[in-house]
Amino acid sequence: MNTQIVAIPEFQDRISPLLDESRRFILLEVSDGRVVQRSTVSLNAESAALRVAKLREIGVTVIISGAVSGYLSRVISENGFQHYSWVSGPVDEVIAAWFEGSLKLSPDCTKPCRGTGRSCGRGIVNGKKIISQQEKIL
Repeated sequence: MNTQIVAIPEFQDRISPLLDESRRFILLEVSDGRVVQRSTVSLNAESAALRVAKLREIGVTVIISGAVSGYLSRVISENGFQHYSWVSGPVDEVIAAWFEGSLKLSPDCTKPCRGTGRSCGRGIVNGKKIISQQEKIL
């Protein structure tokens, strides 16, 4: 059985516009291509990185979000999440698009782009390739 947990930051039934400030998440437990459980969780950790750590503790492997800062994008990437960023719209429509396979998996990139920039796919920002061990969440 293939099971994964998907986290979607939510604000007023839509994808939250900025993941870094999101505290309310829709969690979908997906097994063999269908939702077996849907719940909502509020995470009140002070920093976005700590909220991502809490998602990891819960067992989340996929994050579908709106805008995201370069820092948090690197934290997410370094910790092995599948991340679909810069997504907008009503939560239910986004979930349907994910199941249809029409969402594009974000490149290992720290800013919005079309995946063709010289640093896209390599996680390079201002000459820095990886985040420090103190910032890495495991």
